[in-house]
Amino acid sequence: MLKEFKKVTAIYRACSNLNEQIKQIEAVNSVSPLTSEEWHKLYFPACGNCDIALFKWLQKSGAKINYDAASLLKWTVSRQQYGQEAIMKQVEIIKLIIEELSEDKAQIMGQALLTACGFNCIDCAFLLIKSGADISVVNEGLFPFGNGTYIW
Repeated sequence: MLKEFKKVTAIYRACSNLNEQIKQIEAVNSVSPLTSEEWHKLYFPACGNCDIALFKWLQKSGAKINYDAASLLKWTVSRQQYGQEAIMKQVEIIKLIIEELSEDKAQIMGQALLTACGFNCIDCAFLLIKSGADISVVNEGLFPFGNGTYIW
């Protein structure tokens, strides 16, 4: 199965045509059904490329955002987007992820907020704050300051 899944992920790199990507994913899934983890991993290229159509298709196809929503949200806000259209697509995908969050919503958005601020993604940061991100979240493990605390 891993070999087949690698073929699917390679399609993202080789093909920007949504219909072709979907056809390839469906072909692999019909031979050997994708696991929940594999379906979830397919979100990452869609989020990184701000591909709203592919993202929505994955949702309709049963890929679960909550498999690892924290990583998916942090990945999405860490992608540097240039141009207003790309930024607006990125914000739209973040909204779609937030709608699917269930447990620890404020905490997950708080961690994503730290990432958005670190990557200077102002539109993403505003959206996360407006959506209820926990602004008191601290990221322990990065950038130590004299007293042993860590900030991002």
